Amino acid sequence: MSAPLPENLLSSEAGGGEALPTIADHVLLRRIGKGAYGEVWLAKNVIGGFRAAKVVYRKTFSDNRPFEREFEGIRKFDPISRTHPGLVTILQVGENLAAGYFYYVMELADDVGTGQSIETETYVARTLAHELTTPQRLPLEKSLPIGLALASALTHLHAQKLIHRDIKPSNIIFVKGAPKLADIGLITEAGIDVSAVGSLNYMPPEGPGESTADVFSLGKVFYGIFMGMPVKCFPDPPDAAEEFTTVPALLQLNSLILKACHRDPTRRFQTADELHKALLAVSETVQGKAGVGPLAKALPERGATSGKAIHAPEGQPVASGVPPPKVRWGRWAALLVLLFAITGAVFKFMPQLPTSFPSPGVATTRVPVVVLMDTTAPRGVYDEDNKKNGRSNAKELYDVLPKRIKEIPPENVHEVPVGLDWARQDFVRSLRPDLVLIHRSVFYHPAAAHLNFPYPLFKTPEEHETFVQRYKILGDKPLRDFLGFIGTAMPHTRFLVYSRGTDTNWLSAAYHLTWTKELEDQYPLLVGRVTTMLVPGGTNGTFRERKTQEELIHHVRTILKLPEKGD
Repeated sequence: MSAPLPENLLSSEAGGGEALPTIADHVLLRRIGKGAYGEVWLAKNVIGGFRAAKVVYRKTFSDNRPFEREFEGIRKFDPISRTHPGLVTILQVGENLAAGYFYYVMELADDVGTGQSIETETYVARTLAHELTTPQRLPLEKSLPIGLALASALTHLHAQKLIHRDIKPSNIIFVKGAPKLADIGLITEAGIDVSAVGSLNYMPPEGPGESTADVFSLGKVFYGIFMGMPVKCFPDPPDAAEEFTTVPALLQLNSLILKACHRDPTRRFQTADELHKALLAVSETVQGKAGVGPLAKALPERGATSGKAIHAPEGQPVASGVPPPKVRWGRWAALLVLLFAITGAVFKFMPQLPTSFPSPGVATTRVPVVVLMDTTAPRGVYDEDNKKNGRSNAKELYDVLPKRIKEIPPENVHEVPVGLDWARQDFVRSLRPDLVLIHRSVFYHPAAAHLNFPYPLFKTPEEHETFVQRYKILGDKPLRDFLGFIGTAMPHTRFLVYSRGTDTNWLSAAYHLTWTKELEDQYPLLVGRVTTMLVPGGTNGTFRERKTQEELIHHVRTILKLPEKGD
């Protein structure tokens, strides 16, 4: 039978007389957390041990199905929670259907200040979110064991056919100094129809439901752990870097994070185990540089299985007894290091990418990244074969560029289709493209299709003028603003804007110059960075035409400073 509840909690925690939930054999002491689906309480069991109890209410769900699914997830996770030290342990599960809730009792996180010594009135859970509030990045001897433990725990969870769905720093707790995946109320089976739950900054674009979504979320967590940057800044480089001898490790970690957080699920690590092994390879590199010391002791031996927990050493110095000196780097200095050191070790986890390419004039060591932007909207696709197959012009370009320009690997060519509700400017920026190849009408065609504008619209000069005015508002303005946004955020990015001349002004080479000059006047940072191209043939124009292809290849090679021959 449950112990009686303190009277003062009835008013202070339950809204003035509202009955508190009943947890068998536990006294609820203080509410310490509240989320969309329930609340977490600091509790004490009958033998005096402190626990965390989460209560999930039926009223927070639109119907019974998701409520029952969450309970089923806890039921399946309960026995699994005790099979890996990187998962929070479930100690008890119960329900009170008459009162409309179920609950589960878990081991309690350390206190941020006193560890395992718990004071009821002042207790604050030690989470990874708290660890990341310091202005400096966590040192590698502390962050690597944390990352390894989390990747190992996620690997174990996925091996049981379960997914977490809400991995973020505040859902990672420390118990006796060891990091654990917690707040497991959203755990469910992989592949089933799940609601779009989770935290926006850590949720992949495709939403939850698959194990690769968890990989994405953990990659964002790694961004905070290893780069020391807020998640909203992803994928910007860190403000500070370790001494030069450790920069290669940071570059490897940066490469690992970008792959884990790729917007395309098929280009991420396909399993948490792959991510764990990649991180283990980095840790072994650091371990070799550090010699025998706390880091070496904290990291697993070579060949250790991913199921072995890695605990961060608490309060220990580095091998020499003196922390390594740190050098403050400016943001752009750090970015330059990242860009120019991208050859060699940084591609340890992406060995299929070439590390350099020849170029006339000023040489570069950066493998070019190209973004292709076009629309699949009606009347926006040039090629008849593409129309039949539901392909955009960007898909056609994707087939052409890597085949004709060997210096651009297919992995570095990204298609970005544009629809009516498109809002992925930050995604394009995150790719840090060297070249954005974009259809001038990419924003116009989705809007025109939505508004059901007739096409071709103009049969008279008056109709053509109406079209031009509509185009300025629905097509040209969004395009100019997009080019200005990306061009300002990414000073190295160049643009190739192509049109098939539906606006007959575009048929004039002089108009190309006028259009570009107006754009540069609006965004001076774009001066010399925008090239235009006409796709001849009007509504029948296509990049499958050999002559059009040759002009395209010439422009791309010129913009990227690649030699004319080599395809």
